Amino acid sequence: MAERTDMPAALVAAKDAAATAGQALTLCSTLRRAAADTPTCRRDCRTLSRFAGKVMLILEALQPLMLAKAATAAADCGAGGDDGAAAMAPACSASLAAAWSAAMVESRHQLQARQPFRSAQAQPAGDQQHSCLACEPAVGEPAPLSPEALQAAWAEAVTDICEALAAAAELVATCQGMGRLQAVMEAEEMRDRFAAASRDLGLALSGLQALVAADVAPADVAEDVTAVQRQLGAVRFSSATAHEQLPAQLLQAVVLHHLRRCELEDGVAPLLREALRLASLDLTSQAWLDFEVARLRDAAAAAARMADPITEFLYKQVLMCLLALQCSTMGAAQEQRPAKRQQDQQAVPLRRPAAELAEQASAAPAAVLQHEASNGSSAAGVGTPPVCAGTPQKCDSDGSSLLLAADEVAGSGAGTAPSSAERGRQQQQGKRAARLQLLMNTWEEGRSSSSSAQPSPGATAANGTGSPQRHHLLMGGSTPHSPLSEDTLSSLMGAFQPEGEDALRGLDPADAGTVVAALQAPSELAQFAAAVLIEQRVESGSDTDRAELVGLGAVPKLLRVMQASRQPLLRASVALCFRQLARDGHMRQQLAAAGAIPALSLLLQSPSSIARQAAARAISNLVVNCEANKIEAAKFGTIHSLARMLEVPEAPLMQEAAASALGNLAANSSEAQALIASAGAIPLLVGVLRSGTPAAKQHATRAIRNLAGRDTSNKLRTAEAGGIPLLVAMMAGCGVNDSDASRQAAASALSNIACNCEQTQKQIVAEGALPVVCDMLLPSGGCGMAAREAAAWLLSNLACSAEVRAQLAKDTLQLGAAVTGLLNLLRSGGDSAGAAAARAIKNLSAGQSNSSKVHIAEAGAVPLLVALLRSPKDATRKAAASALWNLAYRNNSNRKAIVLAGAIPLLVQLLQPSSSEGCRQEAARALSNLSCNNDVDQGGQMVAAGAVPLLVDMMRTSSPAGKEAAVGAISNLACIRAHQQAILEAGAAPLLLTLMQPGSSAGCMEAAARGFGNLVCDSLSDTLRLVAYQAVPLLVGIVAGPGAAGLPGAASGGAGGGGAAGAPSSSDGARQAAARAISNLVCCDVTTQVLVAKSGAASALVELCRSPNEALREAAAVALWDLAYDSSLGREAVARAGAVPWLSQLLLFGGTGAKEAAAACLAELAAVGPAVQQQIREAGAVQLLESLQRSDVPEVAMACTEALRSLEVNSSRDTSRNSSVAAPPQAAAAEGAAAARAVSSGSGSGASGPAVPTMTRLGTWSRRGSQSIPLEQVPPEVAAAEAGAEESAGAAAPPAGAAPPTAGPASLEAAAAAGVAAVAMGPANSGPLSPPGLPRPPSRDRSGLVLTPLSTARDGQPQVQSVPLPTSPFAGDVALPSPSLVE
Repeated sequence: MAERTDMPAALVAAKDAAATAGQALTLCSTLRRAAADTPTCRRDCRTLSRFAGKVMLILEALQPLMLAKAATAAADCGAGGDDGAAAMAPACSASLAAAWSAAMVESRHQLQARQPFRSAQAQPAGDQQHSCLACEPAVGEPAPLSPEALQAAWAEAVTDICEALAAAAELVATCQGMGRLQAVMEAEEMRDRFAAASRDLGLALSGLQALVAADVAPADVAEDVTAVQRQLGAVRFSSATAHEQLPAQLLQAVVLHHLRRCELEDGVAPLLREALRLASLDLTSQAWLDFEVARLRDAAAAAARMADPITEFLYKQVLMCLLALQCSTMGAAQEQRPAKRQQDQQAVPLRRPAAELAEQASAAPAAVLQHEASNGSSAAGVGTPPVCAGTPQKCDSDGSSLLLAADEVAGSGAGTAPSSAERGRQQQQGKRAARLQLLMNTWEEGRSSSSSAQPSPGATAANGTGSPQRHHLLMGGSTPHSPLSEDTLSSLMGAFQPEGEDALRGLDPADAGTVVAALQAPSELAQFAAAVLIEQRVESGSDTDRAELVGLGAVPKLLRVMQASRQPLLRASVALCFRQLARDGHMRQQLAAAGAIPALSLLLQSPSSIARQAAARAISNLVVNCEANKIEAAKFGTIHSLARMLEVPEAPLMQEAAASALGNLAANSSEAQALIASAGAIPLLVGVLRSGTPAAKQHATRAIRNLAGRDTSNKLRTAEAGGIPLLVAMMAGCGVNDSDASRQAAASALSNIACNCEQTQKQIVAEGALPVVCDMLLPSGGCGMAAREAAAWLLSNLACSAEVRAQLAKDTLQLGAAVTGLLNLLRSGGDSAGAAAARAIKNLSAGQSNSSKVHIAEAGAVPLLVALLRSPKDATRKAAASALWNLAYRNNSNRKAIVLAGAIPLLVQLLQPSSSEGCRQEAARALSNLSCNNDVDQGGQMVAAGAVPLLVDMMRTSSPAGKEAAVGAISNLACIRAHQQAILEAGAAPLLLTLMQPGSSAGCMEAAARGFGNLVCDSLSDTLRLVAYQAVPLLVGIVAGPGAAGLPGAASGGAGGGGAAGAPSSSDGARQAAARAISNLVCCDVTTQVLVAKSGAASALVELCRSPNEALREAAAVALWDLAYDSSLGREAVARAGAVPWLSQLLLFGGTGAKEAAAACLAELAAVGPAVQQQIREAGAVQLLESLQRSDVPEVAMACTEALRSLEVNSSRDTSRNSSVAAPPQAAAAEGAAAARAVSSGSGSGASGPAVPTMTRLGTWSRRGSQSIPLEQVPPEVAAAEAGAEESAGAAAPPAGAAPPTAGPASLEAAAAAGVAAVAMGPANSGPLSPPGLPRPPSRDRSGLVLTPLSTARDGQPQVQSVPLPTSPFAGDVALPSPSLVE
């Protein structure tokens, strides 16, 4: 019963909803008709009209369906369904009856089809026809709404839609009554109103989603509702860039014109012509003038009623400037009339021209004219336009009649007498012209009295008239009539009557005190004029003018105006003053201290885009190079507000200002960069790149560049947002408006995105950036020097990738284009461009085996780079030295070319302490690589140029990376005996000890150990002897690495050595260098050999033999061989350290050098005694030695033969003597005591100990001589590849912590059987662990350089060899500095 009672109410609601829907349909039709006839905001009105048409279609489809639903529900419930349907019938359109019925049937069928799983027993058979409303929902489906709920949802949605359509129709009607020029000046407000109307319409349509969810609406209507909602949310109404700033610029211009600071033609006229162009108004026509003037007059009156003097002043002054400009144009046209017509006019004495009538009328008393003006006005100060002035069409007819009358006056025949009607019309025209003249006089007098300043130059006329412009514009014999109607003139005469004191009276623009005092005036117009004058004074004035304004207290007064006012144009003007003041670095701090940042941050939330834009530009200047201001701005929410400004694509200038401010905030500030990224600004900046104006794109690109400088996460965010393809396209100049500056900005941004980020480097290359960069580098690409320089930086960072270098090396055309462009940059003579080109050449020539460096050198890069070393800029010299460093790496021809080009004296000059640290490092590295050989006596040139003292000074005072570079150069110079004395005299030896101390970097320790080994590779002089004794424990500690505490003799190194107890964590390169240095020490002095034997070096070297690194195993085996050679104490130490099993392992798994050294060391150990001989046999070394006798390498075969013979010879001796392994013989003890006495006395004895039985030597094979210590530095990417190869190869090596093999000969028989044949083949098949030529794993120091040793190239003679120390080519990424742009 309750349902029967409620249903009539639902029917009433349905009827009301139908009536409301009918009103909405009527509004849609009205809106569409009005939009089609509206000349103002035509595009936006028609956009809104299209959506109204779509809404109309939706309502037409849903209205009959909902009426049918209500009638059906009423019939089902028996609540007067027939009467209800009949009652609603009048509300329905008869033409849509069939559509309603069809929609109802279709809806029933759809609902029945969507519930196939409903049980048939749930409904009676008679109710099947109404099952769509009464059935139970299937499992998982929402319950259908009741008829009452559906009708309520429909009624609410229709009401909301009707209200939204009414607001849209009102907006279109407003546009109908608005002038075109007024619409241009109110473009921002109109854009916001259109956006609000579309937003409200979209929200109203969301009410229909209830019908869509209940499956009441047909499928196509449901899709239309969703689509229209989506389109309304995405629609953007038109607003040209010029619309944003034009009102503010016009206001500033008319204020300056009113104060006689600029002329009409110079200040206001260009802006006014631009406004007329945007409004599609022709200045040469007067048909529209009366209507537009009336609308401007009404806008001024509305502003006066709202107590907005600034807007009122703007409209009044624009109105009068428009009249002056129009009359000036008309007068110029009249002056160009043919001379014949002028003669015809003079031939008719009975007819007087309109100018004469106007002069007579102007002679009338002003009171009479004012009385007439007041009579034509409906209110004081506000004129009422005539009925005909309501539409542009009627005004067009009035204007045409005025022009026709003028033509009749000027061009009537000479013999025709004027009729009385014509004479009356001429008199009326003359009177109106006189009244217009009086209006212009009143306006000019207001300008004259408002300021005590003198008129601007050129404003006086020869006739002495007080208003020369007025006479020239109106009464110069050229204006025959008034272009305005009688009512418009009357209302304007009333509006411009002086009422009270002028707000600008007494404001002298030339007096700074008066201007600053005007900031405290009660009128906002005076405050605005003062702010405009201050901005102009700061922008065009000097530092003295700025200081004067600050001294008068302008800053706090401006701040109070901004905080107290709510007028957006006034607040924007104050913000522009702050922007100009913030150009000075000292003023930024003063403005921040005065509280400008919080006030500007608050202004960023203003609804006015002009105010927000001005605030953003002021903040952009305030944060330049000032971290404190950036932090304060972020504290007050500036970053979030700026990010939100990027979300308004219809305000491109606001986007530009926001992007500029974000770019300055992100410059060199990691904290600001993180906050900007967290605010979601990066995707918004990418959005500006996609759809912004060219200027906005440039600022967004610069902001992305600064954000991606050193923050890898920001680089990845930019890539994820899709910024890389857009930047590549901009760099390629794909856009119509992509200028040279845009391409430069894009290249700079991509350069920072690619810096130290392999993922972005690959994506940039995948997007096709390399051909674009090569094209930009060429002069034929059409880019300026700045863009080509940015392309060079980008290529430099991309070339850090080995894949990019390989790609360029394969594509010779691209490589040739890139090299040609880089050389052109080097020839340009610019320091910055030269640095970019040199850095790119450095990275292109990186790599262990890089063919590009040959191409670069052959193209003529070397002389240009050497010339660049003379640059006055330190960064440029550093880049040139770095490029020469890489070009000289493993390329003798390039080294020779660099030396012959005169680079050495210039590089030595860069070592001076006056150069920067980075420049000194690069110069030292270049000298190090150049001194790898002595083909053209480069070592002698370096010594003669004074390089040694400067390098030694770097070893003493430079950073760890600088010390390492200096030691590398010293080490290479020490390879030549003639230079060693100069090195020692410069004091290098003690510094080498210092650099080997615990706590030094791994790179310094390695370079120092290698340098010391080269110094002692010839002989041990008396000067060097004490240093050598002190170096022993340091070298042993480096070899032992961490955990070396407690080594024998670790504390016996004297003052210079800290022992091995505090040994640092040495790198593989440092351990290898120390092992080679120990080899050289024990080769050149017997006493040092004894010290090394007692220092525990043997245990550390044996441990090194277990390393997976082939170079380390070889160096350790060589050192053990040298330690055991002709020294019973050394042999004992090696045997006690358990070297035999690991030396046997090297015979199987070692390289060529390791096999030779292992066999030779076993030959020495065989002389120790039967116990060691038994160990050799049990380790399976005999079978391996026998197999290696057939090796193709003579040295390996001879060493194995000697080892077998030594084992045989020493085994036949008396085995009853005590083995030295069990207890040291008296000879060894005596030898140790003699070494100790030598150390305490400070001099070493060259005599050896008692004779020890040794093996019989075969042929010419003898002891290995001292070895120099080489060092090769490779780029990071090569080092990573080498490390991976070494790791995979080391899987076959014995584990580092594994126990030594102790089984008998059978334990290695299988390995020997499998590997001896391969071992015997020579170096190419020297073993499965580490084939010859396999790159060595790198070791990094803190400078980022990668060091890896190179195996020593030795000949077969027992001579000292000096191997140079080249440093690695370093492909370094360079993040471009984050510039701050002061606007």
